[in-house]
Parts: sequence; structure tokens; C-alpha cells
Amino acid sequence: MKKQLLVVIIIFSLPGFMYAQPTKNIPLPKSYLFDHFIVGSVLSMSGTIDQAPLNYNAEDQSIIFFRDGQHFILTNLETVDTVYIDGRKFVPAGNIIYEVLTDSSPVNLLVSYHSKTRPMTSISNHDSTTKKVSNDVSNAVTDVYVTRPFNGDNSVEIQKRYWLGQGNNIYKANTEKQFVKVFSANQAAVRNYIKISGTNFGNTTDLVKLLNFCNNSL
Repeated sequence: MKKQLLVVIIIFSLPGFMYAQPTKNIPLPKSYLFDHFIVGSVLSMSGTIDQAPLNYNAEDQSIIFFRDGQHFILTNLETVDTVYIDGRKFVPAGNIIYEVLTDSSPVNLLVSYHSKTRPMTSISNHDSTTKKVSNDVSNAVTDVYVTRPFNGDNSVEIQKRYWLGQGNNIYKANTEKQFVKVFSANQAAVRNYIKISGTNFGNTTDLVKLLNFCNNSL
């Protein structure tokens, strides 16, 4: 997958960067978060804003842009402040791009997306043989975001990994232990809320409610 992408250093205001069109009919790698490129905005640290068809690659947590019929990786992330795609906000930290799920203080909820290839099993019936994802699971109780066909024998799952952003620090937030660690001074209160509310750490809505409690009540 990585060999198919061109890695370039972004120079803002490149000719054609501002006016490239979205590509809805071009087949994309199954590790891409969106099923087509969407015109979004890249805000630089200097305040410059540029637009291009953008997507998120869950294979390496990068932002991809489309220009001149090719896919390019957005690099020089230290110069990038924020990326906006389809009304959603993404920020770089190190070499990883995170989506910002809450705009709260002092701690924000972030998510990164990761692709996982899973085998598909054959199910035979009287009429035909069909393919089904092995060990199929429900989105309600896991961090699975979406499953897409990959080929005849595999599918690609795009999974969520949650994080808490506090200042320049980012902490894992996929389990009760990880979450409570960030609010170590109020562990008893946080654990009590989790117990009473039945917080599901694979559910974005539950995590937002838990974080709001921590930010506003502790």
C-alpha cells in the first residue's frame, strides 16, 4: 500500500492545489476512511489555508490528498495546524493524525483510525455460497468503525483507538484503567461514574459523556 503513494513535502499554494476536484468514481484503497475524496482545508501554523480533495488513510494514520490523478501524503506535519474534512477536525501530533471529537477544557477526546485485514469464511446454503466476515462483531460493543470488502477472501476493518489530549500530551483512553490514569487525583469519583453509567469504552457517545463529567465536575 505504502509503495503506491507518493510522499511529498507540502508547499502551500502549489499550482492546482486549490482547485483540484473531488474524485467520487475512482476506486480507493479500503483503508481510506472516506469512500471518496472530499474537498477539505489545510490550515498551516502561519495561518495560510489551502483546499484540496482529502482523505484519511487508516493504514498509517496519515492525510492523503489527490492531485493530477495521483494520491499524495500530507507531510511536514510540524507546519500543519488543523485539517478539516467534511465538517470534521483533524490535528497532527508527531507523525499521527488524530480526529478531534470534543472541543473541551482542560482535556479533549481524540480518535485515530487503524485498518485491520480479517479473513472471510464461506457459508454454503441450498442456493449459493456466500462470504461472511469471520468472527463478525457488533459496532455497539467494540471499537470497529466500518468493514469493507477487500478481496474474495478478506475484508478490511477500520477501527477506532481513543485518546485524551491534555495540552501537548496525548494519553491512551481505550480502557477504564487508561482513562482513570489521566484523572488520577479523582480516581474514586471517575470509577464511580463509570460504574453507575455503565460506560462502554468502545462507544464514542459514552466516552464524550464521561469526559464531560470529568472536565466539568472534578
